[in-house]
Amino acid sequence: MDQISVNKDIELDANNRKAPAGLKFAVIFMGVLLVIGFIVVFITIGYRVANPEADNNNDNILLNNKIMVKPDSLIVDINNEGKKTLITIRNKDESYDLITLDTTKGIILNTFTFYVDSN
Repeated sequence: MDQISVNKDIELDANNRKAPAGLKFAVIFMGVLLVIGFIVVFITIGYRVANPEADNNNDNILLNNKIMVKPDSLIVDINNEGKKTLITIRNKDESYDLITLDTTKGIILNTFTFYVDSN
């Protein structure tokens, strides 16, 4: 009889153990963070689906300047690297014009002319 009461006491102690208060708080806090995170993700997805052009940050600004090319000139190369574009033009007198553009601001940065030595 004494043995049975000891076993029941052990079972009651094992079933009645309480988790530390810090652990309960941590589990509840992480659950709340997960729910808030999912809500934010779904709201963001819904907003972007409803407004597809809202956050379009393309750097495609049209160049408002006119680039004058002489009638007998030939555009040899257009090299675009990042936010800058280099245009190489060969003129009738065998000289080369290099034009550097800033495509984000739509301005001409520099213009260089190189002449070929006739020697």
